[in-house]
Amino acid sequence: MEIKVNMECITPEQTYAVIVAVEQYQFQISPVDYAENDARAFFDWLTQDMCVPVDNVNIWLNQQATATALREEIRYEIRNLPEGSRFIFYYAGHAFFANSLNRITTWDTHPTNLHDTTVSMKDVLFEPLQQSQCNQSLIFIDACATYIQQQIQSRDLLSDLSNREFIEFVQNSHYQTMFNSCSPGQKSYPSNLLQHGIWTYHLLRALKAEAIEAVFRDQYITDFSLQNYLHQVVPEYIRSNTEHRRQTPWAQISGTNSFVIRELGIDEQNALALPLMGIELA
Repeated sequence: MEIKVNMECITPEQTYAVIVAVEQYQFQISPVDYAENDARAFFDWLTQDMCVPVDNVNIWLNQQATATALREEIRYEIRNLPEGSRFIFYYAGHAFFANSLNRITTWDTHPTNLHDTTVSMKDVLFEPLQQSQCNQSLIFIDACATYIQQQIQSRDLLSDLSNREFIEFVQNSHYQTMFNSCSPGQKSYPSNLLQHGIWTYHLLRALKAEAIEAVFRDQYITDFSLQNYLHQVVPEYIRSNTEHRRQTPWAQISGTNSFVIRELGIDEQNALALPLMGIELA
């Protein structure tokens, strides 16, 4: 099947983003190691490498990421997206599937009242985006349900994030992509050596054009080239550098359409070609 790639790049001024990271929780929920590092590094990539105006990026860390704030503010940001814009959402923290909905936890998530103190991705992301004028959206979720399943005993039936909800969102939208750090039934691991989540570390390497394997036609980072890179490099890192069993990233891209996440400048293209310098090719 031939993949059609939309080579039209949206400008930095047309890009808007929301970054959420919950490393420490107010109540008795285990921390998510290096979530703050991940979020700040993602912010730096957007504002420095991608040159997205700082005013276009909202970043909420720990106490700022309350259930009320996320529930109201994310929908507000999406509702005000201009026509032809691109929206990027990044989340690091605990997430789970309960009562037919994928939910992300917040700083004030309470173990005895998960429904009212967590946020439904469908309510704050998927449905608002489908109703917005946004032309492209990329959603990055570095989370798993396993840790919170082990810790919380409640009436909610907790399980791993449901891919079905993600697939339905992507298939019903125009140029939308979901990237998840792991597949259902797996954990998303941090690394003390990297001081980041393993998936986010490699995600940022690709987005910052530090991994030639993630570059398409020597010039573009696309949703498909990023997906293929993460699917290869994260499991390999897990096998070679940790005692964990596996972590396989998962992504869903809108139908047969693909789009450019980033176009590399001449200097970046030359930097990727540096290993060949000084070698004569026949």
